Amino acid sequence: MEVCFGENETRHRSEGLTKRGGRKGQDMKKWTGMITNLTMLTQFGLSLVTPLFLCLALCWWLCDRFSVGTWIYLIGFFFGIGGGAVTAWKFGQSVLRHQKRIETEPDGKKKKKRVSFNRHI
Repeated sequence: MEVCFGENETRHRSEGLTKRGGRKGQDMKKWTGMITNLTMLTQFGLSLVTPLFLCLALCWWLCDRFSVGTWIYLIGFFFGIGGGAVTAWKFGQSVLRHQKRIETEPDGKKKKKRVSFNRHI
């Protein structure tokens, strides 16, 4: 069965082509990669913001429970920003380590990762 997609584009349905002319599998790979990157970006954002929120929540609890002055929020803010900075630093180091490992591979092939349960980041 032939299907016409527009300006002189007639293709057979069994070819597995989409209306844009690309393969269905390639389009899915693009979407999967985009969703993976979006997930990693939101997870990284949450990892940066969570220490700040936890420190500010602790300051609120201290003010509410023990009637500590509001100056404690400044200390909590700086500790929260510091926790986010440590998260960003560790993430940057792991990305650099990963890139260095890929660049130093012989023949441009990726090594198989060893499976071990006692390895820590």
